[in-house]
Amino acid sequence: MKIHQIVMLSVVLAVAFLQGCASPIAKDGRIKHEQYEIEVSGLDWIEIAYYPSEANTEIPHTCFLSIYGSGEIVFRTGKSPRLTNSFSSDTEHPDWNHYFSDRMHMSTKEIQEIYQYFIDEGIVAKNPVAVSKQVSGNPSIRVAANIGRRKINMFTDNKYLVELTEEALENFSHVIRQSSATGNKDFL
Repeated sequence: MKIHQIVMLSVVLAVAFLQGCASPIAKDGRIKHEQYEIEVSGLDWIEIAYYPSEANTEIPHTCFLSIYGSGEIVFRTGKSPRLTNSFSSDTEHPDWNHYFSDRMHMSTKEIQEIYQYFIDEGIVAKNPVAVSKQVSGNPSIRVAANIGRRKINMFTDNKYLVELTEEALENFSHVIRQSSATGNKDFL
């Protein structure tokens, strides 16, 4: 009987230990990730969809941010079906024209810094499947990217990546305010 109890206790402790080691989140709350320096290529890209919490009044709509290695950053927000489906033909949709966008161009060095910030915060997770999860209530992001030949696909509410995305969105606050102010009005 004692041997059986010792074996069972050993199994339980081993499982508990391995679960702690396999956690995709470090003790400080950051995602465990690959650490490397990026050399930007014109073929690199990051696509981020930011989903605000329902209580967020500053960013009321889903935002899309595309950061290309060529130096272009494209921002989109609103309620139009065109935001999530570039091929949408539902022109009768009541929010069809509720589509706002802006773009900016940056140097390769600036884009490299942006990519490095995202890499340093865990965009290239060691265990992306464990990091990706469906979340509700919290602001969250969906990321698809190809950086330095590493393919990334994750959905997370990790506060560090979400905050970094929110900082990037601040560059487009004028567009977010315009989107928020127009409500359901038609704008061409």
